[in-house]
This record gives sequence, C-alpha cells and structure tokens, in this order.
Amino acid sequence: MMLYGYPLWWALGIDVFLWLGLTLPIVAWLWGRRNILMPPGAGWWTLFVGWVVLSGSQLAGVDDFPSFVFRLSIYIAAGIWFVYTANLSAAGNANRIAGAFLWFFAFLVFAGLFALLAPVTDFVTPFERVLPRSISSIPLVNQMIHANISQVHDFLGFAVARPAAPFAFTNEWGSAVGLLAPVVVFAVTRLPAGPKRVAGYALLVLALVPAIYSLNRGLWLSIAFALGYVALRALLRGRPRPFVNLVGIALVVGALFVLTPLGDLASSRLEAGHSDARRTSLVQQSLDGMAEAPIVGHGGPRVNPEEPDRAPIGTHGQIWLLGYSHGMPAVVLFVLTMVTILIGTWRANEDELGFWVNAVVFVALVQMFFYSLIPVQLQFIMILSGISLAQAREKTGLVPPFRQMAA
Repeated sequence: MMLYGYPLWWALGIDVFLWLGLTLPIVAWLWGRRNILMPPGAGWWTLFVGWVVLSGSQLAGVDDFPSFVFRLSIYIAAGIWFVYTANLSAAGNANRIAGAFLWFFAFLVFAGLFALLAPVTDFVTPFERVLPRSISSIPLVNQMIHANISQVHDFLGFAVARPAAPFAFTNEWGSAVGLLAPVVVFAVTRLPAGPKRVAGYALLVLALVPAIYSLNRGLWLSIAFALGYVALRALLRGRPRPFVNLVGIALVVGALFVLTPLGDLASSRLEAGHSDARRTSLVQQSLDGMAEAPIVGHGGPRVNPEEPDRAPIGTHGQIWLLGYSHGMPAVVLFVLTMVTILIGTWRANEDELGFWVNAVVFVALVQMFFYSLIPVQLQFIMILSGISLAQAREKTGLVPPFRQMAA
C-alpha cells in the first residue's frame, strides 16, 4: 500500500504522514500476536529512542517542540517497521518487499526524468490547500506537504533542474536512489527471464541519466561504495562474478561518459565547489555544539543568530543531526543498531535479499556524514533490515536467537 501507492500519496501531499499513520495497524497486528520476536538491534534502537526523548529537555523553547515530536515520531515509526518486518515470514515476503521497492525505484527514476523536462518545479497539493495557512506556512510542515518536482540551480553557469520528487530536496532523492540501488539490483535479477528482466536492466541504465543530472556527488559516492562493497565481499568469498559484473558496469558508464554529454556535465560538477564552504561551516558549528553539550545535545537543530538565512546548525548529515540534537550517546546507539544489523546479515548468500541489504546498511553508514536519513530513508533501511534478519533467522545459526517478548 505504501510503496505501490507512493505516486498518489505524494501528489496528495500525505506521503510522510502515511509512513507514520500506517504504524497504527502494524501495532495492532503486533499486539494481537502471542509472542513478538525482537530482532537483533531492537534493544539498541529502543535505548536510542529513549535518549532522544531525554534530549527533549534541552529544547530552546516551545516553538521547537513540534519539530522535535516529528523527528521522534519518525524514529519510533522506524522501530515499529523494523520489528514488524522481522516478525514476517521471510520465505513468502522477502522477494515481495524487494519487488515493491523496485517499483518505488522505478517511480524515482521516471520522476527524475520528468523533473528534467517539466515546465514547473513544484505544485500545491490538495492536503496543502485544505490545511489552515497558519499551519501550512510553517517551514517544516510545508516541506512535507508541498510537492517539489525539482530544484533549479545555476552553479555551473547555466540552469539545471535537479530531481527532487517525491521528496522536498534533491539530496533526499539522491540518498534514496543510492540506498536502494543494491536492493534494486537483487530485485531485477529475481524477475523472470525475458521482457521483464530486460526492462529491469534497462531501468538501471536509464537511472544514470537523472542520477548524473542531479549533480549529486553524495549519490555518486554512494553508488561507488555500494558497488565496490558488494564486489569485494563476493570476491573474498571466492565468487568473482559480481566483481566481473562491476567491471562491466564501469565499462558501460565509461562509454556513456565518452559518447554522451553526461560525462561533461559530471566533470563540471566535480570541478564546481558549490556548497562546499557552507557545508564545512555547518559541520564545524555542529562539532562545536556537540562539544558544548556532548551528553544530551540541544534537543534539535538551531539557527545561528549570526546567520539567520543559513541552514540550521545540526543539519546536512545524520551524524551531525544526532550529535548536535541528542548528544554523542545517541550517535553511538544509532551506529550500534546499524552495526548489529550489518553483522546479522553478513553471512547471507548473494541469492538472498540479506546480502544486498547488508550493502544498504553499509551505504547508510557512509551517507550519515553528508545526508540526513529522515524523514523517509530511515523507514526504507529498517523495513529491509527487518525482513532480512527474519530471513537469516529462518536459517539456523546465522544470527543470535531472536528474543521473545510476551504481547
């Protein structure tokens, strides 16, 4: 419902809220089970959420409370999705979930292509129209309910429409594409031989166009890390085929760079230092703020009064968001959760979803330094992690036994 219906939810302006709202029937489903299996990492995540709650005592004022509650809701929802998918039968659901993410990825690609050609960059959603102006005009709320198709920048000397839909910013689009790429490769290989699989491979090639036009170096870095990580893991297992496939992909990309204008565009982007100074300044200010309040943080990002027009301190990276807002213990607990999932999916084979989700979690740890993984990307990670750990659970000895919790 969430992934296949995403184009509609986005157009209506309710996609972010639906991620949170759908946790209600999930909680009811879990509540009705005799025993709930708690996957490895769930304990760390529970402590993480608790620490976020504790950091709320450091909020600067009442005006910061709604954004704090929103971020907390995202973390709670991600934990619920995690436990839910970990309690499903992987045998019947792993490939289904991968297929749903393949559909969503196709939506990202075609939305990205549309962004390059669309005569408009955004539109007002129905939900935005029905909300009172006093609410819809709040910046955080507006980011969630207003539909952005693209962001137009001219730092290369000419205007380029950079894909954003179905997110608020191009960086979110790039983060999602980079995270989902390994799972999409798995899903494509699961398609039946013939036209469907050919269409799947064509989608992967087609995705290069909006990916390059996004001018998103973080996305390019994510793809490089994902491909290298998967190929190296397979090579260490004595299975050279993924490594050979990586070489083939590199040759295809190289040919596109040589034979099309995409190469010149990418080269120009790498030479342009747009936003580098601003990001460096934000990171330094975040580090300074973390040193001032290393235990419970500041409760949330804060605008620098000396630079009121700049992005708030504690943004542009999940690690800076967590450290500045909630303190270093929150960073440690978040990373421990991801590392626990990484270990739990380590021994999965290449023909299992868990092997590719292991790469997703690795990429998430890389992206922490330059992308914020909320509001949506974190849900992707936890859904895929849960079903992958369920898959590992169903194979004796691959992960520590799940804990049973009486409902």
